[in-house]
Amino acid sequence: MYMSYPQRADKTRMASLQGLQPFIHITRIGLRCGCALQHSGMTGCDSKRPAASGFVAMELFGGHETRHEHKEEIMDSDTVTLAGADARVGAGKPKTSNEPKGKESAEDTGCEALAKRFRKQRGENGIAQADAAWVEQPFAAWLRCLDEEGPCPGMQDLEALAVGMAEALAIRDALIVSLVAGRGQCDMHRMVAFASHPHDPRNARSMYRLLRTAFEDEHAELDRRRCHAGIAMMRDTADAVPGRFKVQPLAVAGYILWWMGEARALEYALRALGLDQGCTLAAIVCSALEHGIGPANSGERRVRGRPS
Repeated sequence: MYMSYPQRADKTRMASLQGLQPFIHITRIGLRCGCALQHSGMTGCDSKRPAASGFVAMELFGGHETRHEHKEEIMDSDTVTLAGADARVGAGKPKTSNEPKGKESAEDTGCEALAKRFRKQRGENGIAQADAAWVEQPFAAWLRCLDEEGPCPGMQDLEALAVGMAEALAIRDALIVSLVAGRGQCDMHRMVAFASHPHDPRNARSMYRLLRTAFEDEHAELDRRRCHAGIAMMRDTADAVPGRFKVQPLAVAGYILWWMGEARALEYALRALGLDQGCTLAAIVCSALEHGIGPANSGERRVRGRPS
């Protein structure tokens, strides 16, 4: 049973949402969560970037759009993103950060150099091939840790994940699905496919089924140990990287905590927004918590967030 919300008019935000309609497909769940985002007063972006529609629509799949100016990465109008079009909104614009400028640390220089190398590989080898090659080793380490078959990823893998998520949101989305879908539902092959070919109809349908089932089925088993392991890796990633590279790991941790029905989600989401006000994923986590929206398998449909 879906929740309903007062139909309070907000012409400004509705106009912004209408402007995004060519890029997103809103399900019934997404419509509710989109309304929650509008009514919460949170746009998930600054005044120059329109609010995206509901993340938990689950039909919004990750794309290849990045936070940098790369014309070759702008997809057609049928492109949809898991984060509800945050990649589309940010395409062609560099990410903003509250990090002080002119004081680059050696660590920051290293991550930016890694990002530059990743972008070069995408330009030379093609986006899909480069993305698949980039995530293969980090994803393997990620799954070994989740499945208790190996140690946690090392610094090199964590940095590769952080850079990958900052440059291609489909990489982030594959990590999310591997957690909420449970062990065996999103193996290495699927993760790489989701990350490198998110617009392939078969991958889109597969991701949709996994997320829809996990979100709507109250009997779907949520592997909390596995989720906590993923959250720990995202926390370690955020701790290991500077500036803008922290944003998506923090947002993923917040999202998974929200999925589990844990109020700590708010802390991570707000940290992500503190670094980048345009992080739609984090903004929608905050909105969902404020309005008591949660997945059916989180233990209870309404989760505790901000005090009413």
